[in-house]
Amino acid sequence: MSGTFEIWQIVLLVLLFLGACITAIFAYSTQKRALVYAVIFLLGLMLVVMFSNLFLSLAIAVFTIGVCLLYHGHTSKSLLKMGVGIGIFLVGIVLFFVIKSNLTLDEDELSLRRNLYDIAQYERLGALAAEKYPGAEVVAVVPPNMSERQKKQLEAFEKKYGSAVTVVEEKQFDSQAFREENADLNSKQYQAKMNAEMAACSLPVLFQKTPALLSADVVLMVTAMPSNKQECLRLLKVLTKMKKKVSLLIPHGSTGSATQYFAPYIKAGKIGAIVLMNVNSSISADVPENPEEVFDSRYVLVTSENIDTLQNDRNYKVMLVDDDEE
Repeated sequence: MSGTFEIWQIVLLVLLFLGACITAIFAYSTQKRALVYAVIFLLGLMLVVMFSNLFLSLAIAVFTIGVCLLYHGHTSKSLLKMGVGIGIFLVGIVLFFVIKSNLTLDEDELSLRRNLYDIAQYERLGALAAEKYPGAEVVAVVPPNMSERQKKQLEAFEKKYGSAVTVVEEKQFDSQAFREENADLNSKQYQAKMNAEMAACSLPVLFQKTPALLSADVVLMVTAMPSNKQECLRLLKVLTKMKKKVSLLIPHGSTGSATQYFAPYIKAGKIGAIVLMNVNSSISADVPENPEEVFDSRYVLVTSENIDTLQNDRNYKVMLVDDDEE
């Protein structure tokens, strides 16, 4: 079972749950055994829909049969049937957890797959930059003290782009150091100074004050976009007002939480591309052997060329809504 459900699963689960509730009410009021079996069947079917896996479905079927037999033994006062029902139920439960454990990836495998997908998306963005912005001045905005994982991502971009890029470190506000250095200020002075220093560390200010970013043609956001909606929009409006046209490339994992407000900026070319998670992907699915297929199995590349189509796609339109406050 993946972390999210598809629309058809949600609809079917709601219908099955309502059916189970209504059937349970009738079973209680009429005391008909057949309706109790129907409730057990509907609940088992809900588990099948939730996990959506053939082998898990077989295990669910086994322990559902066990529950039915256990109930039958209880109502017929047959200890033998109850014992057999309990045995079948336990076999089904054991099968279920054994199969599920084999379907669950360990941390090393998960880390390996995430790294493969990371490299694939940075390579795709690098290839896009080489195609759309040949010879452009590319700057990567990175967090302070980049991790080894982020360094490899940047190397993957440079490999496909065909040359090294200029690196600019994002400034980060150190709240603990600020508290220690300004402990003698009164609350009003403390708040005013903290607001000023936090603003000085913001991405909009970084773009306005950093020469490399002022002269850039393309900016790769290795660090995350501002998570605050207003701060994110302020950054995008700073780009709009800059004398030189700048296009952002935003990988998945760096989009922040304001993705749904990006559409106008994608259409205007201020965001050259963003990477969204493919709603049909699953980290537990096999990674394609063909390197060209790895990106498409996990992500969707959004550009000005497909933004209108994706905005009308029920899977992505919520993430790509035009900003009414623009």
